[in-house]
Amino acid sequence: MISAMTIAASDPGGGAGIQADLKTFSALGVHGTTVITAIAVENTVEVRSIHPMPLKVIEDQFKVVIDDFAVRAIKCGVLFNKETAELVARLLEEQRDRGVNMPLVLDPVMVAQVGGPLAKKSLLSGLRTLAPMAKVITPNRYEAEKLIGKPIEEVRSSLEELSRLGSEYVLLKGGHFKEQEGMSIDFLYECGTGKTVILRERRFAKGTHGSGCTLSSAVAAFLAISLSVEESVKKAKSFISKAISNSYQPGKGVGVVNQLGLGTSG
Repeated sequence: MISAMTIAASDPGGGAGIQADLKTFSALGVHGTTVITAIAVENTVEVRSIHPMPLKVIEDQFKVVIDDFAVRAIKCGVLFNKETAELVARLLEEQRDRGVNMPLVLDPVMVAQVGGPLAKKSLLSGLRTLAPMAKVITPNRYEAEKLIGKPIEEVRSSLEELSRLGSEYVLLKGGHFKEQEGMSIDFLYECGTGKTVILRERRFAKGTHGSGCTLSSAVAAFLAISLSVEESVKKAKSFISKAISNSYQPGKGVGVVNQLGLGTSG
């Protein structure tokens, strides 16, 4: 079985973070390995606190996985601070120096779906260090505005500004934009050519806790099985739409997306 890695925070409520990533990998037929960067003390109602892992622990997790598994793609979620992002960049650079090139899907998580910060302000600097190593970055509107340092007024120019971070592709998620005709519209931008693919799916007014984590880990899973970026993103978009439409409410707050039982067709 092909392996992928998630570098992200653990969610004790099981709806987002590492837990959502592993469910997504399993649903798509990919073996999931993990590097836990922090414990996000959250549930479906709130984030109470976040506790970062020591850098040595993060590095040891990464190396013990790489020494045993042929990881074919990596997804990065919550990194929390500049130091962790820069560590991940160094670890990936070391692998590339050895001729091991694992496509990176970078989800620049800063705030939880249920509200509450999941990053220090210093993370922005670290993300700018890591972004040039990414195959795809997947910001939502809030994250994109933080990365470019101003509100998004026009999508095309904002995609161009995001491309200057250095990734090969930008997937600008449309969930926080004004709803258009009941559709959720995302934009996939190829940074080298300016080619833009608009992805539309019917918007479901259901649980979305874990949706960002699931989308980015689904892209990584499809990249791991050697699909192109465009095909991986299209299949991941379809997958998350189905996961949202089949969401459920295990707690008292936001409903949780349901990755399981959806099959591997994407």
